[in-house]
Amino acid sequence: MSQMHMKLFGPPRLVRDGQVAKIGLRKALALLAYLAVGGRPHSRDALATLFWPESDQQSGRASLRRTLYLLNQTAGNDVLDLGAETVAIATAADIRLDVRAFQQAASAGLHGNKPPERVDAEAHAHLLAAAELYTDDFLAGFSLLHCPGFDDWQSFHRDALSQTLAQVLGQLIRVHCAHGEYEQAIPFARRALALDPLHEPAHRELIRLYASSGQPAAALRQFEECARILDDEFGVRPQPETIRLYESARLAGHQPDIVRPARSRPDARYVGSSDVHIAYHTVGQGPVDLLFVSGFISHLEQKWEEPRLVNFIDRLAENARLIFFDKRGVGLSDRVGYPPTLDNTMDDMLAVMDAVGSDRPVLFGLSEGGPNCALFAATYPERLSGMILYGTLAKGSYADDHPWALTEAQFEVWLGHMMAQWGGPVGIEYFAPGAANDPDLCCWWARMLRLGSSPGSVRAVLEVMRDLDVRPVLSDVRVPTLVLHRSGDKAIRVGAGRCLAAKIPGAAFIELPGDDHWPWIGDMESVLHPIELFLAAIAACRPPTDL
Repeated sequence: MSQMHMKLFGPPRLVRDGQVAKIGLRKALALLAYLAVGGRPHSRDALATLFWPESDQQSGRASLRRTLYLLNQTAGNDVLDLGAETVAIATAADIRLDVRAFQQAASAGLHGNKPPERVDAEAHAHLLAAAELYTDDFLAGFSLLHCPGFDDWQSFHRDALSQTLAQVLGQLIRVHCAHGEYEQAIPFARRALALDPLHEPAHRELIRLYASSGQPAAALRQFEECARILDDEFGVRPQPETIRLYESARLAGHQPDIVRPARSRPDARYVGSSDVHIAYHTVGQGPVDLLFVSGFISHLEQKWEEPRLVNFIDRLAENARLIFFDKRGVGLSDRVGYPPTLDNTMDDMLAVMDAVGSDRPVLFGLSEGGPNCALFAATYPERLSGMILYGTLAKGSYADDHPWALTEAQFEVWLGHMMAQWGGPVGIEYFAPGAANDPDLCCWWARMLRLGSSPGSVRAVLEVMRDLDVRPVLSDVRVPTLVLHRSGDKAIRVGAGRCLAAKIPGAAFIELPGDDHWPWIGDMESVLHPIELFLAAIAACRPPTDL
């Protein structure tokens, strides 16, 4: 009997003997998830009504038969127990569910509701295991059209599992605090806040932990974030208890013995790559190297002028050594008189890796940097430990089999607009719609464009992007890969991210909420959390594709 695992945290997928079963029909995948979670026989009439509510009973049962036949063909004919009037998961199939493992670990860790100081090592290990198993919300990014009954079932289980996670995280926070381990409690408090960013007590918990661990500046930033969210959503000020915590952290910030120095901005260094000099620097000292490959524009020094981007960098630098570089032709690197190709950028990546002594980093491809990372992973798999692709695509222009990009005519109109408005905050409404009216962000972006390149030079760069297509090499990628994309991304549509992930063997795809293209604008926590789990798995030599 083969080993089968059903992954239901995030988009549902059946893994059989280490390979994801290709179940192309969403309703078939939903049906399998429903049967696996229920763990009991369901009548054919009930299933037909649930999944085909607009059909009569005869048509619904016929649709059910066709779907069950497809499941047998794709998942394996030993998965289902098909009776004349009932359907169930076959007992011998023994499908292991990540949600069931999470519930068992949570139950074992929370058993007896012990005071935090009395939680023993075994219970603590169960709590940690439960927190690690919960990699995303139940069936996140997955839905069925015209199936309200399934939506209700999905929503019920998502809420129940989320509430259990909140209990697990709360207990972990209390256990660490009971032992004076405030800094160790912070990651769990961040996750608890991400479950409900509007919950003011969760903000207070995080403010208190930052202050208790000697990080008053972080406590003040958290208060400011709390105040902004409350004002944006409800038009109210923080509660008096929250303000008192802020005042305490503000006063603590004047005590030199507990104030941590701000992270110094690293100076750029240069390495030769063919006939050009490439600017680079590193941040952090974590167990994993993370090499950033940026979009069409970057500037090693200007990025430090955007506070939210600095926060994003600081969080990642807690878990990895970050390696940044400006591609040839932009930022602090040499200007060139030709449009840099993907091969040019791969040469620059290798030169930077060698300069900083990074043998097998994880690549982080953002936006236009994604195709370069995919090509590098297919070409030099032995030089990598993994790859993260965020808000990116495999092909730069429209095709019948790739409808998520601009046509050449649309691209030319967009490019003309970019060139005409260069030097101002052009494109901000696509890259950061949630903060497009922020004058500070607009000034930062306009300055980034002016310092990063000139209109003529960047036109050539963007034309290379328009013409690229790395889809033929995606099947050759053999490194652990995480693909992240926001569902409402205004710059690169989410369909491009789904397509990219589907063509990379074993890639994990997580569809995130939000419309902003830049990962540090909007709900930054939802972006950082899967990245941190991925990096932790790489550092521990675990399979990160379980995300």
